[in-house]
Amino acid sequence: NALNGLAKTYRAQSRNVEAEKAFKTALEIYASIDNPVGAVNSLDGLGDAYRAQSKNQEAEKTFNAAHDIHSRIGNELGAANALLCLAETYRSQSKTQEAEKAFNAAREIYTRLGNHMGTGDAFRFLGLLYRGQRKYREAELSFHEALASYARVNDDDRRGKALFALGQVFDTQHKYLEAEKALTEAFTIWTNNANALGQAGASLLLSRIFISQSKYDDALEALARGEAALAQIGDHTSRATTLNQMGNIRVMQCKYGEAEECYRLAQAIFLSLGNSHEEAAELGTLAELYGSQGRYSEAEECLLQARRLLAAILDQKGEARVVDGLMKVYALQGKIGDAMIACIEAREIYMRIGQPMSQLCAEIWECIRVSESQQARSLFAGRFKSLLPGSWSRVGGWRPLRHTAPVRWSTNVVRWIRRKRLATSSSE
Repeated sequence: NALNGLAKTYRAQSRNVEAEKAFKTALEIYASIDNPVGAVNSLDGLGDAYRAQSKNQEAEKTFNAAHDIHSRIGNELGAANALLCLAETYRSQSKTQEAEKAFNAAREIYTRLGNHMGTGDAFRFLGLLYRGQRKYREAELSFHEALASYARVNDDDRRGKALFALGQVFDTQHKYLEAEKALTEAFTIWTNNANALGQAGASLLLSRIFISQSKYDDALEALARGEAALAQIGDHTSRATTLNQMGNIRVMQCKYGEAEECYRLAQAIFLSLGNSHEEAAELGTLAELYGSQGRYSEAEECLLQARRLLAAILDQKGEARVVDGLMKVYALQGKIGDAMIACIEAREIYMRIGQPMSQLCAEIWECIRVSESQQARSLFAGRFKSLLPGSWSRVGGWRPLRHTAPVRWSTNVVRWIRRKRLATSSSE
């Protein structure tokens, strides 16, 4: 018992290698004294430790052995729990037929025992399995059954998880009104339970759905709620990304002052985290914003700052893209000499990393290559004559470090939620 207790403490601390060792030692002791109850408790914990380390084959063998012992000693609840864990192990390996069979077997036992929480879990995990197979009708039915089971035991947190998963299924099928309803209910539950992680996930997915319907004010409200929840749980990287998306929507609404504020806040967060790459990307976004308003000197300063950051972390590909941006902003200010120097520097970087020059860099380089210095300056000026004093949008050839269309980012929300959930729980 002491060893099992120690092993469980290790598991709670995510010290899975030490937990595995302790469970194995306990298992050997219980087996040597023919204590099946102690042995099966060790097997249950050992299987969890294996799953946490993605040792799926070992987990399969362990949960199968646990199920056999639970069944032999007449512990039906233990047998159902082992089947549920076994099914999740199968699902994580895309062994869908084996997973479905094990989930249903566990569900039958839970139902027979009147264990509504277990029945709800089995239905919820079945729904996740069906969703992964794009069997959306079966997934919907499973999540509704899970909700009915959880309602009988007033388990709001599990209800929130089932509603969130149901909202994902509706969203995938473009059933936006149904998705809104499910996710709003999940958000309300997690707000009442002070579950900031759940609030963040529901808010971010709601913002995705609102953006899909061009409901930008609603999306901003959802993103603001998500940003506040992320601040509570200390996920500052995701918080900065959320602020960036709020800025993107403000740009679409032509509210440039509010957009700039969002981007600056995001940049400050990345700076505080020491994340130079993302800070540089945020500076590139700010340069795009300033350039689109004709604020070229401010765009130039952002790009120079971004270049210094990328050079310091030896990101030559990113640096080349920033120098392309500098070519553009120099040309639009009539700084022809600076633009030519930037072109030469960009070309050297492209050569070092073995990539072709950008279109803008190639065109400017051609002007430099075919002419003497004075002629080159004249040809180069002619290339941009029609653009000066300048139109940012009409100069092609440079891609910012980060796309700013808000509809693009939202496809990663589900992955983010899954990643955060996996960090705190072995199940969704």
